[in-house]
Amino acid sequence: VDAINGLLARKCVPTEEGGGGLVYSARHLAAVDAGQFAKTFGWYRSILQVTEENQPVLNCFGLHEWAMVYRPAGAEVPASLEYQKDVLPLRVSQDEINEAVERTGIQCTHVDAIRFFAPSATPFNVHAGLERED
Repeated sequence: VDAINGLLARKCVPTEEGGGGLVYSARHLAAVDAGQFAKTFGWYRSILQVTEENQPVLNCFGLHEWAMVYRPAGAEVPASLEYQKDVLPLRVSQDEINEAVERTGIQCTHVDAIRFFAPSATPFNVHAGLERED
């Protein structure tokens, strides 16, 4: 992202046309590697297209945090709970965490959060099996 922002900063010029903003000038476009520009443009376009085509998930309520420390009776201590134990005590009991996950379920599409779920919490996620490529 920093590289793309740097490229845009070097290749764009300010304009007041159309309400202002940044635009590529012909002079600046001549200096851009066409293949790299097409690849970058295609990537941004695909992200925007997928975003437009899919309904947002607005009801996750932060339960991914609870899924990281979920631990039913007999389950191994999840890695995130093991890490947490010497930092700060949790404000709610393990039973309250378990009940919230089991009763409410999880609706998490954030793949970087999902990968830190306690293994026993994964089946409670409506979007279980979601991978970064999705």
